[in-house]
Amino acid sequence: MAGTPKYPLNRHWLETRGFRPEIQGLRALALFLVVSYHIWFGRVSGGVDVFLFISAFLLSLSSLRKINEGKPIAPVKYWLHVFQRLIPAAFTVVVGTVLGSFFFLSPARMMSIVQDAIASIFYFLNWRLAFNAVDYYAQDASTKTPLQHFWSLSMQGQIFILWPLIFVVLALLARRYRLPLLPTALAIFGFLFAISLSFSVYETYSPAQGFAYFDTRARLWEFAGGTLLAILSFVWKAPERLRVPAGWIGLLGLVSCGFVLPVEQAFPGFLALWPLCSAALVILAGQTNSAVGVDRLLSSRPMLKLGDISYALYLVHWPVFIFYSSSTHQEHPNFWMGSALILLSMAIAWCIHRFIEQPLRRIGTTQKSTSRVAPYPKKKQLLTSMAVKNYVLPAGVILACFVVAGSALVGAKSHVQAKNDELAGLAEIAGSDDFPGALAIGQGNTEYRHEPIPQSDPHSQYAGIPSGSCVGDFALKHSELAGNCGVEVHGETSSPKIILVGASHVGQSEAIYGQLAEDHGFNLMDMHMGACRFPIEAEPHPDQASDACKTYDSLIMDEVLYQHPAVVGLMITQTDPQTNQEVVVNELEGKIKQFTDAGIKVIGLRDNPRWTQNMFDCALTSLSDLDRCSADVSAKMAEKNPAQSLIESNDLLYSVDLTSQYCPEGVCEAVIGNVVVYMDDNHISKAYGSTTYREFLRQLEEQGLDLMETQN
Repeated sequence: MAGTPKYPLNRHWLETRGFRPEIQGLRALALFLVVSYHIWFGRVSGGVDVFLFISAFLLSLSSLRKINEGKPIAPVKYWLHVFQRLIPAAFTVVVGTVLGSFFFLSPARMMSIVQDAIASIFYFLNWRLAFNAVDYYAQDASTKTPLQHFWSLSMQGQIFILWPLIFVVLALLARRYRLPLLPTALAIFGFLFAISLSFSVYETYSPAQGFAYFDTRARLWEFAGGTLLAILSFVWKAPERLRVPAGWIGLLGLVSCGFVLPVEQAFPGFLALWPLCSAALVILAGQTNSAVGVDRLLSSRPMLKLGDISYALYLVHWPVFIFYSSSTHQEHPNFWMGSALILLSMAIAWCIHRFIEQPLRRIGTTQKSTSRVAPYPKKKQLLTSMAVKNYVLPAGVILACFVVAGSALVGAKSHVQAKNDELAGLAEIAGSDDFPGALAIGQGNTEYRHEPIPQSDPHSQYAGIPSGSCVGDFALKHSELAGNCGVEVHGETSSPKIILVGASHVGQSEAIYGQLAEDHGFNLMDMHMGACRFPIEAEPHPDQASDACKTYDSLIMDEVLYQHPAVVGLMITQTDPQTNQEVVVNELEGKIKQFTDAGIKVIGLRDNPRWTQNMFDCALTSLSDLDRCSADVSAKMAEKNPAQSLIESNDLLYSVDLTSQYCPEGVCEAVIGNVVVYMDDNHISKAYGSTTYREFLRQLEEQGLDLMETQN
């Protein structure tokens, strides 16, 4: 600690200062790959990983130089200037996307989009998406938020807060304790790299891969990798003879990554090293001074111009694509339409860069005094001027953006909430003359005064009973199942029970079973577990099922037999979203026999049609042309119930087939009787499901099921 360190701490660093045009071009290429892969190919390119990698590389170069030369890191000044640069364009797109969503997207999605917007401006959207990714009922394979791409910007913002603080610690160690700068930096960021990569591999190859994709902790190593490359660039230069091949190998690796690797399913595990190593090769190749070097391409005028708008292009391309897809119900445009969308995105990006980014970025960069005579000492005047330039003006820009965007989003949220409250009230009157649902089947065409219900948050249309209420008189033998058990009490605590067992499709039928239990004074126990079919052999890959599913499967039979309900409700067939291949639930016959041997009656419900598109969104965005949201029943269901022989073999097994309620007159529809049938691409809405109860009860009575006899 003795003595004052002499600066620069290292006098022989190889990294040169100044603008690196090939890195600007590399960043432009990476983000253009993101755009083109999204729009043309419907894939993830790995370009975002490179974008994050380059951000950390450039930040680290600047910070390490400052420490080496004895300059302050000044994290507050850095934060103000970097967010002054990032926030105006980002907030413009966020507010514009929310506004556009009112015109192009289903009104039912608006609250979720507004919540995504709020998460985006406060840089925590990645965590919101991460927690939604592991929430089964928040998933929707055919619908993605138009702000989903802000996950990477949220993560980048978090790193822009964290990294300067780490460099402050590094500066303290290098200056006060005289530790060697680069070896200390290598130790700190090498440790971060190793720990984060190990965690990333573990989380990526666990059932929580969806969470890992958006988890900052699982991607810290990508940023640390950028810092490690910056450290390397200070002490090593690639030999001249290797730079040209290294650059082209890196470029080809980057371009091919999205085609070769399953990025969306396998990142950010070790496979993400592919695009990062590719980018590192291009950066290390640097300026090759060769006519055939990759830097000639990346430093070309078109690439640099693209680099100027690349940030804005990344911001706007995804909402443009989502608006197009939602309006046309086309998952992917053809080449020419895709090209038009990219050109439109580039035009909007240029406008944002020219009229928003550049003017607001310049504020505070030049300050000229208009006063001819300083009214106070020059030193004080200089300090005040610097404070205004470095702190006050950038903070003012950021605050103004928050006020404008925040006010717009608060107003949008209030409007959407009021509308949702109104629509939610209408959804409760399904089965009425205005919204008869399945009760309208066979009644001919009817004109309705209102638009179909429900139109509020589709996830509110899932009919399962909230879990956690199986306590007291309804306490379970196996407490491990309590998190998947809810009770509706319609009789005495000693009244007969109906227990629902299986995955989400049996849970959605609570809209029917709830009425059945209420009408007969039964108590209803909903013990379904989302994404865990019963029995587990019904899963496509039972050995790969989650630990939670395996625990559920191992305990549920014993629990049901212990509870000894009067009736067990379960699914007896499985449909397929892409074909009419409907099959009997695998290994179900033996489970049913165990129930019926114990004197328990079983209701086996035939599955409903499943789809490849979001039927809720299709219905609400195609009210003038609902034929595009329909299909012939022969394309969605087997001609006959494939479980018929199983049903006939067991006198205590009763079958309910509601195909006629979902596909009246042989056509499976999205809206029936002014009620939207589905809440997503495969689950029946609570509003519509409740209107099928009359047919459900009729079929049971026709088969001789006497629940009053069961009660006695």
